[in-house]
Amino acid sequence: MPTNRTEGRKMPGKQKSLSDRQDSFIYNYVCLGNNPTQAARLAGYLQPKQSAHDLTRNSKVIAKIQQMRAKVFSTDLATTACQVLKDVMLNSSTDSARVSACRTVLELSGDFARSKAAATDKDLAELTPEELGSMIETWEQERKRVAGGETVVVSQGQAGEAGGAES
Repeated sequence: MPTNRTEGRKMPGKQKSLSDRQDSFIYNYVCLGNNPTQAARLAGYLQPKQSAHDLTRNSKVIAKIQQMRAKVFSTDLATTACQVLKDVMLNSSTDSARVSACRTVLELSGDFARSKAAATDKDLAELTPEELGSMIETWEQERKRVAGGETVVVSQGQAGEAGGAES
């Protein structure tokens, strides 16, 4: 019975892969959030405390833990962070929380940097709520246009007027 996923297969230029038990330790530690000793216990190690100590000092295991964490951060946690930011932007009862969430989203998306060059020389933190609202209104109009196939073009100077002209 194979004890390693790569057993029987040649992997040119690569070192021996981790064992199934080591992979299980990493999954339990990184993905499920267990502490190292608990992760070793769940992975089936007979001496989990000592095994956890040894595993967290093994260079191959450390590299895989870092790789797995990067994957979790860029997938699951990034998705959750986006959902939280969206919820704060849409549902927060305080303007300052909504503006802060909007600023964060704009900075992370890179949209602010592209628009800033065309609209203003101010940093995001220097924008007034009105200026930020105007930028957001412009992007919202563009989003609606793209989503609905409309051809409405709203310049930044008109965005504030368009927002106040609703009936």
